[in-house]
Amino acid sequence: MHGPSECTGNIIHSCAIHLYSQQYYSKVLPFVSCLAGIVRGWDYLGKECAQKTGVSWPKIRACSKSEEGLQLLARNGEESDKLSPKNTYSPWMTINGRHSQIVETDDLVEFVCNRYRGPIKLKACEELSSSCPFN
Repeated sequence: MHGPSECTGNIIHSCAIHLYSQQYYSKVLPFVSCLAGIVRGWDYLGKECAQKTGVSWPKIRACSKSEEGLQLLARNGEESDKLSPKNTYSPWMTINGRHSQIVETDDLVEFVCNRYRGPIKLKACEELSSSCPFN
């Protein structure tokens, strides 16, 4: 980790995943992608990203300030410790349980959209395909 602000972001991500686990592709992934690269201004940008992606910033923020948020972060750390191969840097991305360096260097939304075959139409993927006039 790179300090308290990154830790705050990790707790916010953990809470979003927990609160919206049944809507991972339609809500969590777009929310976390929106926050990608942010290291300060969590309240302002968190609220903005929540509005864009249809999640409740007050719920996520309350969780992130609670004991539950810390427990979720600890649980995610325990899951990270179980990875094989072990993570040696950050971000360490896994897809279907396997480490992937490709997604670490590419656009995360584009990477997921190119591989996702689920039944839910992802708004982020629709926006991605409509932003290129050659698709």
